[in-house]
Amino acid sequence: SFLTYDDKYNSSYNNKGMAGLNRILPADISKKLEQKIIATSKKIATALSSSLCVRLDFLYDSTNDILYFNEINNIPGSLAFYLWEKSGLSFSDLIDEILDIGIESEYNKQDLTSHYDLNVFSTNEIQKITISK
Repeated sequence: SFLTYDDKYNSSYNNKGMAGLNRILPADISKKLEQKIIATSKKIATALSSSLCVRLDFLYDSTNDILYFNEINNIPGSLAFYLWEKSGLSFSDLIDEILDIGIESEYNKQDLTSHYDLNVFSTNEIQKITISK
């Protein structure tokens, strides 16, 4: 089933926002589908260079056993803390984890940044580039 506009914004339980929606957490899906979602999520996050807190949304066609990637939500509302609670990660632990990852990422960027005094769009500079094994 789909979350409708009325479900999300006009329902009587919405006084708690998205956290007030009726949810089944963790999702009532097969272990095989769960592993497929995890593997696909890792591939997508890697391809998009995502880090910190993102939510990947999927649609699943149970009749044809097809998983569709729908969208990525960077910094989802309220950091989607209510989605982490069932995994045993508290909101404060989630924030600590995000900060640790962010600090480590910034620290690692310093080692990865290089500067080259080369204008690769200049014909003269392109002729100077050599490639060797």
